[in-house]
Amino acid sequence: MLTGHSTESTGWRIFLGVVPTLLAYRWYFVGLATHPSTQAAVLVLLEPATAAFLATRRGEQISSAFVLGSILLPAAVAVLACDQARTRSLRLRPAGEVNRPGASTGLENRSPGGRAP
Repeated sequence: MLTGHSTESTGWRIFLGVVPTLLAYRWYFVGLATHPSTQAAVLVLLEPATAAFLATRRGEQISSAFVLGSILLPAAVAVLACDQARTRSLRLRPAGEVNRPGASTGLENRSPGGRAP
């Protein structure tokens, strides 16, 4: 038993340590089962930024490194989301469309500088 704490206080501490943790993990694994893993990974990256935002709303002091990290996380999430959308659009093409012999890649009429004439 913890010294200086009542039984009721200890019970509440155990409850708050166990129940929210169990619920969080349950919802996390349900989300993994129903969403793509890349989307779940992106959402997990937002957790620290959300916690940081809520902490500042409650008056916690933050450092410049903290601000930089809070800016970099959503930027990384945006890059991942754009990459995922691009990859998904490539997968939606019919099989063999680009790799078919004689198929146009759309790059034939480009100048060496990468611009269309």
